[in-house]
This record gives sequence, structure tokens and C-alpha cells, in this order.
Amino acid sequence: MKKSFLLSLIFFMTIALLYWTGRCEAEDGVENVRDRNKIIELEIKGNKRVDRAFILSYINSKIGRQFSPNVLNDDVKRLYKTGYFKNVKVDFSYEGEGVDVIIEVKEKPVLGNVVIEGNLIFSKKYIKKILGFLEKEKKDIEGFLNKPINRAKLRERINKLKALYKQKGYYLAEIREKIEIDEETNKVIVYILINEGNKIRVRSISIEGNKEFSDKRILKLMKTKRKNWFNSGVFKKDVLKKDLERIKEFYQEAGYNDIEVDFAISYDEKVKNMFIAIDIKEGSKYITGKIIIKGSELFLKTEIKKGLELLPGTVFSNKKLRKDMHNIEMFYSNKGYISCVVSPQTFLNKKTGRIDILYQIEKGELFYVNRIDIRGNVVTKDVVIRRELKIFPNDKFDGQKLRQSYQNLRNLDYFEQINYDFKDTVVSNKKDLIIEVQEKKTGEFSFGGGYSSIDRGVGFVEIAQRNFDIKNFPTFSGGGQDLRLKAEIGRAKENYLLSFTEPWFAGRPLSLGFDLYNRTYEREDYDEGKMGGNIRLAKSFSDIWRWNATYCLEEIEISDISGNSLKIEDITKEEGKNAISSLAASVIRDTRDNRIDAHKGQVFINSVKFAGVGGDKKFTKYISEISQYISPGEESRFVDLVLELKLRAGIVNDWDNKGVPIYERFYAGGEGTIRGYEYRKVGPRIYGEPIGGKSMLIGNIELTFPLVKKVIKGAVFYDIGNVWAKSNDFNLSYLKKGAGVGIRLNTPIGPLKLDYGYGFDPDPGEKKQGHFYFSMSRGF
Repeated sequence: MKKSFLLSLIFFMTIALLYWTGRCEAEDGVENVRDRNKIIELEIKGNKRVDRAFILSYINSKIGRQFSPNVLNDDVKRLYKTGYFKNVKVDFSYEGEGVDVIIEVKEKPVLGNVVIEGNLIFSKKYIKKILGFLEKEKKDIEGFLNKPINRAKLRERINKLKALYKQKGYYLAEIREKIEIDEETNKVIVYILINEGNKIRVRSISIEGNKEFSDKRILKLMKTKRKNWFNSGVFKKDVLKKDLERIKEFYQEAGYNDIEVDFAISYDEKVKNMFIAIDIKEGSKYITGKIIIKGSELFLKTEIKKGLELLPGTVFSNKKLRKDMHNIEMFYSNKGYISCVVSPQTFLNKKTGRIDILYQIEKGELFYVNRIDIRGNVVTKDVVIRRELKIFPNDKFDGQKLRQSYQNLRNLDYFEQINYDFKDTVVSNKKDLIIEVQEKKTGEFSFGGGYSSIDRGVGFVEIAQRNFDIKNFPTFSGGGQDLRLKAEIGRAKENYLLSFTEPWFAGRPLSLGFDLYNRTYEREDYDEGKMGGNIRLAKSFSDIWRWNATYCLEEIEISDISGNSLKIEDITKEEGKNAISSLAASVIRDTRDNRIDAHKGQVFINSVKFAGVGGDKKFTKYISEISQYISPGEESRFVDLVLELKLRAGIVNDWDNKGVPIYERFYAGGEGTIRGYEYRKVGPRIYGEPIGGKSMLIGNIELTFPLVKKVIKGAVFYDIGNVWAKSNDFNLSYLKKGAGVGIRLNTPIGPLKLDYGYGFDPDPGEKKQGHFYFSMSRGF
């Protein structure tokens, strides 16, 4: 038994020893294979200028690492991407102990020198900068000396240099590059060979083939001008091509749809003067014939045709045709057919010689609003946005209501961008309306100083939040309310104000607000102080009509009377404190395209103020004001040209035979009324001191135009009007006039306004003179 057990133990030990020995031998074999796949030698050949360390930093094949052909292939690609090599070859061999890897490179030639010849207009240094060959120009490493040259970028820079020569009038300048390579040093010499030629000016522009319009009318359309006292006459081919397009569009608007416009250029013997000939082939003038509408079973054709510009007998143009096609699509979109497609076709009627138009309407399906999703509003509450919308879930899609909703959101001035889109739903005739907004800052804390010709130096501090929420602690934002705290202290006035407005009181489109204020004005020979407050209520009737009602209670104090004012009863009798309790109401009609920066539309305000509901003064004050904004429109190149026409009239009368107090009368002269005269010096005066009047009429015409887009605007203006002592003294035969020019500048702290006005009708004994008006204010 013991012998059997001993034999079994010896057997199992033998088997275990054999297994262990075999396993060790196997592991030794694997390890030997791994060792033979390791990189034991890495040789870099062919590099003369590029350091070995630089090459090694770009490859993953390293001594001691496992060799992989795929990794080596990637290393080659990375070395090519450095831009320093035009050829990279690799080789490898298995040795007894591992793998030898050889990487052989051929370097690209590098820039050794730049030689510029033939330049007179631009300096060599400037040309090298344009071409990217200056050491200081850190942005373009390929332009450095001793770096590989990028021929594609060199050609791009040469084209830029050619454009600069053309801008200077050297239209025929020739520039070419010549590259020489020194094989020994592997360096490149770049020769920039310039033949500037003569400075060429446009001496004449002739128009040929035009019968419908005069040469003068066509030349007005062109930005290319001949050389004269006011124009340099520099020729730019791209500008001339755009001129030809303008001429073509002009003719097409006049019905000449077959118009062809071409040009030819010639030079004088010395190749200094250019002569441009514009060749016009007018073709036939087309008149609109019949208007045929198909696919309009749902609506009367007469109703659709109301929005068309091309009607029988009118001049035909493709531009108006496209506009009418869009108008029909908008007509159907406003009725809920947002996928409506209108296909216009035109036919030349050989009998009448006119263009007949067929509008084929594919109205598509009637769509309804499924749900409205608001996106992008982080601060502003959904309800603030939704209450401005004119379209609601389950409504038919209405393009007009959608556009009005968009305009309402813009008027809030809470958002940088507003976009809307449609999203399909499981119901075929319903779509989700997606409204996406990008918010901008609506809160502001500002302080600083300013100056105006009226108030002189003034310091201010202000906290304002146009998107305030009194219930949202601690940010107090997002509720659509308006809160502002303001303090102004200056040499001529002090002003303290607390103002709050809730535009949707009790969840209704009813605006409720209040103002508390304390104001002090330093007049010429007396001080005027006002302290009080008001409660405001406003309601919109529609998208363009609204009314306002205000109750105001204030205390007015006239003090420190001196100088000539002591001789004026109208002033001395008001000395001391008086209380005024008044009710005011106004009706406003506002059709402006934008309340912040209006280009089109009208604002009409008719207001009445009734004082005598308690208090010490009893009077009634009427003011009517209308402003009209006119602009060529978005399709015009003069889109930022805005003409504002403004007319104001007012009457104030007392009804207790105690007279209208001086602080409730009308004054004119200076900024905001009639420029060209001193502040408040237009109207009744005693001893040279203004005492105001009971009737007023002022008209303003102002044209603004861009000087630097979105930053600086220029202005020209004409003001006319007067103030009369009595309410029935209106005398249109004697109106004071002033005119002038101005600058409007947007600055980081607010808008700056500078006007120079010249008054044409000074009072007897006064000289005609001009006045500057300067003001800077904060934007809210």
C-alpha cells in the first residue's frame, strides 16, 4: 500500500515537472519573438537643416518600442505634414536581436533671399510685408527666412499686391515671380519683378445705343467716374461690372427685359488715360397684358389681385413679377396655407405685343398651430414672451400675426436675435411653432459725467432694469417690468427719479406705473424746483392704438429771483410754493417699423392735461404731435437713409383768470425745438428774459445718413416755428426758421449728438448767428 502510494506520488511529480518545464520554454520562446520585434536601431539620413531631435519629436517609432509597419507609415505622414520635407523614405531590416529602422528625408528648399526689382510706388519693405517675407510678421511662419516657401501662398500674396497697384491707379501693372534654387545650400532666391507702367485715370465715359434714357441719367447710376476736381478717376474693374448690373436693372425696371450692356476700354498713346465706352442694346419695352390666376378656388381673384404691382397696362419687369409672386404666397400664408407655392409663367401675346402673366397656385394644405415652444430664454420668463404673441395653439397659421408677434418681441428690446421655425407633428395638418431667442443684457448700472449746451456739466448715477421682476429674489429679473433709479447733479440742474412700470397688470395688457421725482432747474435769474409723483395707466386698443392716463401731484417752488426777473410780474407773482394736481390723457397711434430705430411709419400723439383737481393752479393744456419716418427700404442701397418729418402744436389756457404759470407755458429755441437760436429765446420776452407763451407751433425736418455704418451718422435739418403770448395769437406769416448740420455718434457710454444750427430770423437788435448744440446721454 505504501509502495503504491509512493509510486503514484513520483508519477504526479514527474508530470508536474514536465508541464512546468514546457511552460517555461514556451514563455521563453514568446519573449524571444518579442525581443526580435523591438526597434534596436533608428537611423535618420538626409537631414541637413532640420535637427534630428525635431524629426524624432514627430514620430512614434522609438528605440526600445515594438516595431509596427502601420506606426511607421503614420510617422511618414506626420513628417510630410510638417511642411519641411519634399520626400520621406523608410527602410527596416530584422537583425538577430531586433529591428533596424532607417528614415531618409529630402528637405524642401528654404527661403534664402528676396529680391524686388522695378518698384517705385511702394517701398521694398512694404512689398515684403504684403508678401509675408518680413521677420516681424509673426502670423505667417511660412514667410520667414530659412523656412520652406509656400508657392500657393506666394501667388495669393502677389495677387493682393496687384490689387493694391490697381487701387492706386496702376491698372496695367505686371508682377511676376522668378524662383532660383541653389542646389548646394538648398536655398531659394525669390525675385519679384514689377513693371508698374503708368498711372491710369478714367478720362471719359461714353454711352452708346441709349435712346430711352439720357447719358446723364445713366452716368448717375455708375460709381465709376471720370477724373475731375471731385473724383480721382481710379479704375476698378469689379466696380465697373457692378455699374453694368445697375444699368441693366434700371432698364429692366423700365420694361426693357432684353437689355444687353457691355463695355470696351481704350487708352491714349502714352497709356496714361483710359476711355470707357458703354454699349447698350435696349431691345423692346414690354407692357403687362392679361393677368391669369389658376388654382384660386378658395378666394376671389379680385382679392388676390389687390396685392399685385403688375397690372394690365403697367410696365413689365421680372423684379416686380418675383415680388408679386411673393405677395400671392404671403396672401395664402396669412390664410394658413404656409406651404403655398406660386409658379408664374409669362407669354408674349403676338396680337397685343404685351406680356401676359399666368400665376399657377398650389395652395397646399391648411395648417394649424399645434403648440408653441420658446427656446433660448434663460432670464426672461416664458409668459413675458408668450403674452406678446398674436398667434396661439389651434389657430390657423397667419403670416401677418406671426410678423406682428416678431415685431412685438423686437420692441421689448430684450433680445439680440429672434428666430422662428416650424416643426412637423404626428398630425399631418398641424405644426409646432418654435420661437428661439438670444437674450441681451437689460440691466444697467452706470455712472459718470456728461455735458450739454443746456445743462452744462452734469454727473449721474443710474440703476436701470428693463426686464425687472420684483418677485424674483435675488436677481430681480425676467418679469418684463421696468425699474429705474436715477440721480443727476450738475451746474444747472439736479434730478432724482424713481420709476416703476408693470406692463401687464393683473395678467392683462394694462400698463400700470408710477414716478417719484425731485427736480431743480437753475434758470437765468431764478431757480425752479419740482417735487412730486404720478400714477400712470395705459391700455392698447390694437397693434397700433393705445391710450395713456396719468394723475400727477407736484409742488413747484420759484425762488432766488434776481436781475431783470425782479421787474417781470409774470415771474415775481409765482415766487414761493404752489401745488398742482392734474389729470392727463393721451391717445397714441404708432405704426413705426421699429420703436428703437425707426425707418418707416408714423407716430401720432394727441394729449390733454387738466389741472385744477385741487391744488393752486387751474389750466388746460393741449398738445398734438405727429412724426413721419420715410426710408427708401431694404431693397435700396440707401436703406440707412432716414427722413423724419415732425410737427407739434400746443395751446394752454387758464380757467380761473389767474394766468397760466410760467413753468407750464411753451418755450422754444435750442436743441429739441428750433435750432439756430439760444435756449428758450424764441417767443415772448420781457427785458430779454423768456416768459413763455400760451400757443406753440414747431416743425422739424431732419435727414440722417450713415458715415460709418452703425457708429457715426450725419444729419441735415431745417426747423421752423414760433411761440405766441396768447392762445389765439397763431400767426403763420411770422415763423422763425433755422437750419444746420449735425453728427450722431454711438459711444460705449451712450449716444453723442452734435448740431450746428443757424437762425435766419433774429429779433430786432440781434444779429444773425449760429449756435452749437452738444449733448451726451446714457442709453437704457
